[in-house]
Amino acid sequence: AFRFYVLCERDAAGHHIAGYFSKWKPASENVLACILVLPPYQRRGYGTLLVSLAYEIARREGRPGTPERPLSELGARAFRSYWARSVARMLAVHTDSISIARITELTGICPADVRSALRSLGFPDA
Repeated sequence: AFRFYVLCERDAAGHHIAGYFSKWKPASENVLACILVLPPYQRRGYGTLLVSLAYEIARREGRPGTPERPLSELGARAFRSYWARSVARMLAVHTDSISIARITELTGICPADVRSALRSLGFPDA
């Protein structure tokens, strides 16, 4: 079964669906299966918000994960950017040292994606 998480925007005319993501339940290593932000609501940061929510749910469930593959070119760019920002935040907060396992625990991002983010941030041995 899939769970759908729907993002709505509210204005004077009522509630409007802006986007959603779906996630396979029961347990899966995929933090999300599909994500969509409707065209009138794009370029407002809603895609990043939905991805952040998916990873926060995974983190709280204690099930780090990754998006369902294959990723589209746009999806790959969005996720790589999210991973790099999230990992960079962890490195900024934990200035002494932090393990990949700890970054995974704190972000919900699977170890392989954490390593990919570290390489993109200039840590070639990750």
